[in-house]
Amino acid sequence: MQKTRDGDRRAAEALVRAVSPKIFALAYRMFKNQADAEEVVQEALLKLWKVIPQWEYGKAKVETWLYRVTYNLCIDKLRASKKYIAEEIGDDHAADNISAEQNLIMSQSVNSLGASIEALPSRQKSAIILTYYEGLSAKETGAIMEISVEAVESLLARAKRKLKEVLNKQEFSDGLVN
Repeated sequence: MQKTRDGDRRAAEALVRAVSPKIFALAYRMFKNQADAEEVVQEALLKLWKVIPQWEYGKAKVETWLYRVTYNLCIDKLRASKKYIAEEIGDDHAADNISAEQNLIMSQSVNSLGASIEALPSRQKSAIILTYYEGLSAKETGAIMEISVEAVESLLARAKRKLKEVLNKQEFSDGLVN
């Protein structure tokens, strides 16, 4: 940050290369749309460039600050367009020898879980995405969402209970149909 603030172009490029994939991943998970995610990333980076001259070292980590800015921009954009957070859950490392039937069952489970996450209240969805899909700690998630660690843990617990309840109901109703 200091070198970037001092006008070092290489440092600025390295900073962008280091943080862009992380905040893009968050924005993409929130929108499921590359164009919207890229737009938010650009906006977040512009906000970063504006605060670099006044950056207070030791007060906040750049990544945590950018996650919070990106999260807020996503929420604002979602509210403005009345879209909902969508989540794709997939296993990129699935074995090649899975049968077509097993693949279909897994696909249905992934879609069911994704739809269940989408149905959660927005703050619960955000806590799930930031903690489990972005791999952030409860402390980092709390900083981004501007809530306490205890509030993050409460959101996660409620989200897990709701997901379990919804998925159990689906499993039960699927069993009745079959």
